[in-house]
Amino acid sequence: MGMGIILDDNLKKGVLSVIRRSDRIIWLRVDLGREIVNIVSAYAPQTGCNAEEKDELDDELKKIPTSEKLWIGGDFNGNDNIGKEEYIGKHGIDYILCRTNEKANIRDCKVILGESVTSQHRPLICTLSGKKLELKKLAGISRTKWWKLADRNAQNEFASAAMVRLTLRESEGSQNWETVTEDLRQLGEELLGRTSGKSKTDKETWWWNEEVQQHIKIKKETKKILDQENNVENREAYKIAKKAAKRSVARVEAKAYQRLYDDMETLDGQNRALRIAKQRDKNSKDIYQTKLIKDEEGNVLVEDAMILNRWRAYFSKLPNEINPRMKRQEPQRSVEEIPEIALEEVENAPKKMKNGKAVGPDNIPVEVWKCLGKTGVEYLTREFNSIINIERLPEQWWRSTNIPIFKNKGDILASSLCVIA
Repeated sequence: MGMGIILDDNLKKGVLSVIRRSDRIIWLRVDLGREIVNIVSAYAPQTGCNAEEKDELDDELKKIPTSEKLWIGGDFNGNDNIGKEEYIGKHGIDYILCRTNEKANIRDCKVILGESVTSQHRPLICTLSGKKLELKKLAGISRTKWWKLADRNAQNEFASAAMVRLTLRESEGSQNWETVTEDLRQLGEELLGRTSGKSKTDKETWWWNEEVQQHIKIKKETKKILDQENNVENREAYKIAKKAAKRSVARVEAKAYQRLYDDMETLDGQNRALRIAKQRDKNSKDIYQTKLIKDEEGNVLVEDAMILNRWRAYFSKLPNEINPRMKRQEPQRSVEEIPEIALEEVENAPKKMKNGKAVGPDNIPVEVWKCLGKTGVEYLTREFNSIINIERLPEQWWRSTNIPIFKNKGDILASSLCVIA
């Protein structure tokens, strides 16, 4: 036996916590815009269960703040309710409970007698009204397709165009970090393209190619025509396009997985398989990243301004805490001239860096500098030494983006998250 809660797909990313107290109780905490709702599904213990199991539902409910909504659905077991038959029934009833101040939100509650789930149960349906949920679509971020630099032809084309730009900047006397990185970003957009910024669905599309995308596009276009004018001709056209898309997807997917299996003996193939496995594991998690956070008293903040103030206070406190440490005598520093950064140092640094890593505020990945080869190494060496001489960092180096990462343990709403910049 086990309990479960079915949630609408639009609300899936609002899940803040999933607590499986036992095989009789599951507790879901969901962010519904401007309010937090706790949904509990429970099955009462039978006569032979101990007192601890019979009290576990009460123990869980005491943890829920009164400021949050509470909906409970489940089954009272009549076999363990001797003396309570008057209001519970001889064999028990399915029920839906809410707080007293939420009774006015109940619009309808009924049992579907004609639909049997099991021999002792009928579906119980309750309609609860609440604040209108405004599902905010997360604004997608359009990114440069830097991963295309893995192709040798793309590398050569990009390197040739970049060298022309660098030479032009040098001849104009305007070669600095801001102008060079701006030129490289523009080249990346022109030669490699940008993503649409639309969020991906849960479907795996890592193996899609131009053939699949073309068939999917045709299927969507014929579906749009069918929705506008539903006739025999349009239905037949959509049916043909749908079959062609399914065949294309199956064929390309089979080839992609075969290549993946063939490459498992190589390091690149193993890394690719590991990335796919990690993404699948991430998609199967109960909890997604959330922007909500608790204040110091443990109350959940839902207003944007209050959330920002909480993070501001957290980061102000974090670097200013004085931790106990052992006193030690620092060696006397000798004032010496800092030697220039050698060409070999800059040449070896990118070799130690992995491809496919997230870009910084300048939006230039390490693949770009590897692609530029000796020309890129010489420019970076000159730029780094110039920064040391003038003792001033480029403005881009002062900016960063802090991203809280949930480590799949503890409370997702606590401020003690792992934060990367």
